Amino acid sequence: MLQHKPGLVKPIAPANSPKNRVVDPTPVRGHHGRTTQHDGEIGTMARKQTDQRRIPHCATALLLIALATFAIPGCSQLIDPNVPEPIHPFVEPQTGGEYLLYRPSSYDRKQAWPLIVACPSSFPDAPHKQVREWTQLAEQYGFLIAVPKLEFEKRGWQGEPTNLPEVLKKNERRILSTIKHVRAGHNISEDRILLYGWKHGATFALHTGMRNPEVFRAISVTRPELYDDALPGIWKGIDPHQPIQVHHDMGDFITGKHTKGAIEWLRSIGVSVTPRTIGSATKSDTASAILFFQETIRNVPWLHIRAFTPSPERPLEVHFKTKGSLSPRQFRWYFGDGDESVVAKPVHVFANSGTYTVTLTVPGRDGQEVKRSASITVPGPQIGTGME
Repeated sequence: MLQHKPGLVKPIAPANSPKNRVVDPTPVRGHHGRTTQHDGEIGTMARKQTDQRRIPHCATALLLIALATFAIPGCSQLIDPNVPEPIHPFVEPQTGGEYLLYRPSSYDRKQAWPLIVACPSSFPDAPHKQVREWTQLAEQYGFLIAVPKLEFEKRGWQGEPTNLPEVLKKNERRILSTIKHVRAGHNISEDRILLYGWKHGATFALHTGMRNPEVFRAISVTRPELYDDALPGIWKGIDPHQPIQVHHDMGDFITGKHTKGAIEWLRSIGVSVTPRTIGSATKSDTASAILFFQETIRNVPWLHIRAFTPSPERPLEVHFKTKGSLSPRQFRWYFGDGDESVVAKPVHVFANSGTYTVTLTVPGRDGQEVKRSASITVPGPQIGTGME
């Protein structure tokens, strides 16, 4: 489950527990003058809370539902009557993108929490609808959910996208900027940032997630529409060890060429893809995504090589370090030129410019070795530094 390291599930305290109730969170004046809140997080996707909440009067409940359905301009927060905390709107300053954030009532800023970023589809889906697919799960399992407002591609007369590459780049920046903004005000566990996408949003989730595997631990999408224009950009940063789940309904393999094509293409390039059949073609399968994320965190180690040249005056000198879910004490680096190192953060000077395959081996859980490789071009490699 999405629990705090090292990784076994533990139940969260009830929402009304003094330990977990956040008292007097610090308001922060956000972009465009909005008042927002800073938070930290834990992450214990765990057992269902047992505390019973008072059911409001029928008329009051209907009013709350009506208010929760529409995003009113200038409103500082949205109300979901099914959960105890409000949904907060934010504007991240890097791209000016809007997003919605829900923080569960069990939030404890002293611990690091998982973050799920959900990419909504186009109409009739919307951020305020997509976030409500997740709020009760966030309360039950203990994670933060952020839903950015994305741009969607223009369509030709046959329904084909006409400006997809441009929109993919814009939405990648918006998703990464949303994460950066959330992390600025919250204690986010960097090895438990997870990405979800629904239909049109699934295309943006796959593009952004697969191009930035050092940011996203795993990706889950439902009924993706993966067009040829999206493939070249995805190919750039692909990591065959990054787990990807693809939801589809039975009709997708008869009439849904994009979902079927996405699964076939992911498999053809060696990606670890898990297809799953869902019963409905009209809604996302968030509960299944949660189970997939839990299994990934429990069983799939996350390890990335990071490489950079700090000085242009020493172009053949490359600094290496790692990012991941493991805390190894032993390292063995192979630099692809015959040299090796056993230190955690080696500095290696290559004799000649060129392309090298660098391999790192560390001990994993249960005594099994974890091995990762990266191809770097010297001089000037920059690998795994997308969020810094």
